[in-house]
Amino acid sequence: MISNAEAIRQVCRDDISITNDEIKYRCKRLHGCVVETNQIIEVVGAYKDRRHKGPAARTLQDETKKYLKMVGSKRFAIQLIHLAVL
Repeated sequence: MISNAEAIRQVCRDDISITNDEIKYRCKRLHGCVVETNQIIEVVGAYKDRRHKGPAARTLQDETKKYLKMVGSKRFAIQLIHLAVL
């Protein structure tokens, strides 16, 4: 049997941005251990800090950089986004 800390690390290996509840569920289902929120925070950090580090966030950051490079101006990019939202 693995430690709770190692279970948390393995569950978060592919996506660090999953919620604490999802980590608890996966640890119970995959490793048969019950982990608490304070253990999760000690091992991988608080959710508010992790949520922007997942695959979707990285993809969005990359696409944003491409968009800004293509448009050429941050100000013009913002104007285009405002037009698209309206």
